[in-house]
Amino acid sequence: MVTLRMRTGWSAAVSLAIVGAALAPGAALAQDASPAAAAPDFGPAALERFAPLCVGEETLKVAFFQNTLTNTFVNAEIDGATQAAADCNLDLVVFDAGFDTANQINQIETAITSGEYDLFIVQPVDAMPLADVVDQAIAAGIAVSVPNTPIGGVEDRYPGTVTFVGHKELSVGRQAGEMALQALGEDCGNIVIITGVAEMQMSQNRSAGFREVVDANPNCVVVAEQDGGFDEGTALTVMENILQAQPEIALVYTHSDNMASGAVNAAEAAGREGIQVVSVGASEQGMQLIRDGKMYGTIFFRPFVQGQLATVAGAAHVRGVPIEEIEPFYNDSGDAIVTQENVDEYTAEWS
Repeated sequence: MVTLRMRTGWSAAVSLAIVGAALAPGAALAQDASPAAAAPDFGPAALERFAPLCVGEETLKVAFFQNTLTNTFVNAEIDGATQAAADCNLDLVVFDAGFDTANQINQIETAITSGEYDLFIVQPVDAMPLADVVDQAIAAGIAVSVPNTPIGGVEDRYPGTVTFVGHKELSVGRQAGEMALQALGEDCGNIVIITGVAEMQMSQNRSAGFREVVDANPNCVVVAEQDGGFDEGTALTVMENILQAQPEIALVYTHSDNMASGAVNAAEAAGREGIQVVSVGASEQGMQLIRDGKMYGTIFFRPFVQGQLATVAGAAHVRGVPIEEIEPFYNDSGDAIVTQENVDEYTAEWS
């Protein structure tokens, strides 16, 4: 059983019965022999190790506190957690914070008070303010597993939590910066950055890592950096405004592929040709932009496995595996930069 709760928290709940067999395509994705699957500390290798340990006769109650439900990357994470719920005998409830930190804190506090839950999966809107409420959950005896963005500004696993499953976002930003230099060459030019959500540590690090690389070339000049909200329509509007203000743009860096699509559409509508685009995530949409020659490259992410592994590891801990035996799992993507040269070697896990 998977229950979705809207941004208001505990009202207007919608229950969906999920049949495990219906998730078979997603389960296959988690086992695909893609280049990223070779990493020994993430994905199928870790799932193979912990999946047998997450199963038990007692149904565990799990709350997944998501930062939003209006993003296809996030929805792929939820699909992964739903697969874990089917495999591990879990009752999964998904909460939508609507990118509102205060709302997310209230949702977690209410869930702690209810006494209903064995495990929290927490994907923060803003990592710093959530530290206190996560401490409260741990003190109440609730296991906490964290995907995508570490709690409290730490590098990976926040003290007392089961694990962190995600990316080192400074490294992701640096990879995007290297892509930008590959796309533009030494002459570089004017660069635009369209960020995710400015208050999110993840977005801050993706920009900081990128700037660290491109700032080393004096020919690279960041002429604009604006928040796109991890939303295609918002990114399109932001790019339209930037195009009017900036007559010369060599490259756009977006923090996610859906925002890259918005930027590309805005540039096409304005008749601005020759603007290179680099992004993050390797969605179906982004990979098609690469195939069509509309985007230079993106970085391969696996959100289905990210949501699945965070849930499996958390459940394994609740059923008896010590935290000391569960390390943080990274998907740093290594050299998995996706361009026209290798795009057909990868299978997207999100749309």
